[in-house]
Amino acid sequence: MAGRFPEICHGLVGLHAARVQSPLPALLVRDAVRSPDETEFKANRQTYRIRSVRGTLHFYSLDDLGPFHRATLAKRLAVCRSAAREVEQREIEIVQDKIRRALEAGPKPPREIECDLGLSEQRRQQDNSTFVARLALKILWEKGEVCLHDVAKVWNKEARIFSLADQDFTKEIARASSEKDDDDYVISRYLSAYGPATLRDIAWWSGFGMRRVSSSLDRLKRSDVLQVNEQNGITFFDAIGEKILTTSRVEDQPYFFGWEETVFKAYFESRYRYVDARLAPIVFNTIGEIRRTIYFRSEIVGIWDVGKDAKPKNMCVLKDLPKKDLRMISEGFESYGGRYSRTGD
Repeated sequence: MAGRFPEICHGLVGLHAARVQSPLPALLVRDAVRSPDETEFKANRQTYRIRSVRGTLHFYSLDDLGPFHRATLAKRLAVCRSAAREVEQREIEIVQDKIRRALEAGPKPPREIECDLGLSEQRRQQDNSTFVARLALKILWEKGEVCLHDVAKVWNKEARIFSLADQDFTKEIARASSEKDDDDYVISRYLSAYGPATLRDIAWWSGFGMRRVSSSLDRLKRSDVLQVNEQNGITFFDAIGEKILTTSRVEDQPYFFGWEETVFKAYFESRYRYVDARLAPIVFNTIGEIRRTIYFRSEIVGIWDVGKDAKPKNMCVLKDLPKKDLRMISEGFESYGGRYSRTGD
């Protein structure tokens, strides 16, 4: 499985990892793991977890890491500057120097770093030193000077440690590239996996904004790597080749996707290609997160949930289907539940 994790991250153009629990269900449904006990992906050094498109955590393979880091860095640092508006820049820089020296001894969890900075429990409660220390560390991480790792031995818990960025990571994010080139890479990678898609789809997924995406699409059209089609008055952009939603799926097999499945997060305006508009308010919550879903014959047909005992439950088919299909989905859910029962998504 360890060998497939970078491959899956690359194929999905970043594996959504905003929640600690997110990666394992995505791997389980793709048969990349046999059971929740397989947590080698956490220690994989061919992938890195960074905050990227939409300001959300994703795992990226090394070949995607640099462009996605650079293309989203300005927006991420703007968030840091806003948080630091009442802190002297020199104060942050002094703390960052201390953090670098502390990490020279090796990877450390955040609390140990704070202890190295002299932050006692009493001092944490008395002034803003803890806030400054955590902000300084966050800025170093966002810039790519330090890396974030999870060393927990179970997949649905997290034990964060930080280290100085390793050679592979530093080399990828430091490659000479223009902002336009990075934008074009990000959008062409998106279309290679998820096209055809609309301008609003791409802007939603990337978080770049409509004007920035439009400029990139104009450049890509001139380079002849883009197809443009009209459907019902809506313009769709695409790259040549088959896409995730049309390949690697057995038509007569139900798939049980976890919360915030990466593929379904790729669309906004054209999400109705895989979910009936009448079901969208049930499948998506009020802030646009997608629930655990049942995907069958190229569309979402239902939802499911997880109980307090970390076992799948409450499977609900939302479409009228023949009895043989309902039986197939029920049997599939029972089989999936046996594999999933210890994941706690």
